Amino acid sequence: MTLEYESQPLLVLVGAFNPQIMRNAMWIKNYLFPKSSQKDVSVNMNIPLIGGDLSSSMTIDGISIHSELGKVQMTPKEFSTSGYNAIADVVVNLAAALPHTPLLAYGINCCLVESSSKAVLLKNTAIRKIIDTGLSDNTLKIESSCDYKGSKMNFYVKEEKVQESYKISYYFNFHFQMKEKEKSPMTVLKNAIIEGVIGESLDPDREVAEGISSRINPKKKGQQ
Repeated sequence: MTLEYESQPLLVLVGAFNPQIMRNAMWIKNYLFPKSSQKDVSVNMNIPLIGGDLSSSMTIDGISIHSELGKVQMTPKEFSTSGYNAIADVVVNLAAALPHTPLLAYGINCCLVESSSKAVLLKNTAIRKIIDTGLSDNTLKIESSCDYKGSKMNFYVKEEKVQESYKISYYFNFHFQMKEKEKSPMTVLKNAIIEGVIGESLDPDREVAEGISSRINPKKKGQQ
């Protein structure tokens, strides 16, 4: 089976970002994508019917920027070295444009998925004995967390039935909490991104997912 990246926010920033600025397409384009040749930028606004907060999303040069109260999410067109570098450039520009924005935390995420014609986790009796899933007979979720290189790494494997097949997701989240009373959190973020924290976090993920996949989907004799 083949593991594929599922599109989702690669980088999530949590802090007191000015919502008016982050919803302004021309500001985003001029300050975060100064080298972009893209002429038109469409802004999709999500206006809640009852309560809730206004959110917006736009895509420039293949990078989607989603903004809501207290949170900014960035999703690259593809999860690869070029995608990581593109996000890094945006973060460097954001830190330069808004150096004093209070940043509370940031997260780096990825999800690898594969499909199976049969349930491999749901039908594993050993797993069912040691895990109380609290989920339906068509869904199973195994969660774990640990400290990893200055972050809290949260990981889960989830299997769910989708129509006539089964989808297995390997989700990784690296949560970096800013130190209390950090004087220049945007500079801390910028330096971490420049030093390669995205690649350091995500590069081993495929190997981990493939290792788990090979154990729950052992190859038969004669298979390559």
